[in-house]
Amino acid sequence: MAPKPDALATFYIRQRDTLDFIIDLADWLSANGPATLSSATWAVAVDSPSTPVIEDDVYASYATAVVISPAVNAKVGDAYWLDVTLNITATQITNPGDLALPVRKLVRRINVVVVAG
Repeated sequence: MAPKPDALATFYIRQRDTLDFIIDLADWLSANGPATLSSATWAVAVDSPSTPVIEDDVYASYATAVVISPAVNAKVGDAYWLDVTLNITATQITNPGDLALPVRKLVRRINVVVVAG
């Protein structure tokens, strides 16, 4: 299964591997506000060809991370598409050069492909 072209990144993992993936938004949030990340939720995309095990997902005010592993019955070539929904707080002008921006919701995708074990 080919990766989705709109993905932020594509990772190749072996059948027994675990993937830890972090999106650090600190610089972007600082340049767009300053803003903060109010929530981040990782989920298997509805159109994902296969389903991995999401072992953990966390977020802080500037970053989000997900830990996944292949399904127990994963086969070489299985592909997982994971989406993260990022909710960004509204910002107000507090310093010269700041931007006032509304609340935003961004959705970003990563691809994961299982390769030989």
